[in-house]
Amino acid sequence: MKKRLGYTHEIHIRVANGMQLMKEALSRAGTTEVIAVMKQVHRLKNFPTPMGPFTYDPRDGEGLKSGVVLLAKGGEDMSKDEIVFRSTADQELYKSRVNYKQFFGEGYDKELYAFHGVK
Repeated sequence: MKKRLGYTHEIHIRVANGMQLMKEALSRAGTTEVIAVMKQVHRLKNFPTPMGPFTYDPRDGEGLKSGVVLLAKGGEDMSKDEIVFRSTADQELYKSRVNYKQFFGEGYDKELYAFHGVK
């Protein structure tokens, strides 16, 4: 984003991530049917995004588990803001896990956990 637009700001990167992920999932699904598209999102591994690689985590439904510390330089010119620290987690973020049965059927969670190599 900095190369194309001259500045980088976290909210813009998150929007770009979402658009890239949905474009890829729609392309893989070959349809706009929501369940088919979500199944493709669930199967994304190390998909490149501006904030780093996206891998869907079936335990908590998150994929991009990175955070940044942004040093705001003040004023309206966000191009002067600077990312000073980036952290990525591989642990599940929430205590309760995603209930896949309601929309994806019995056993989908086990299939997804196996695909991603998590318990």
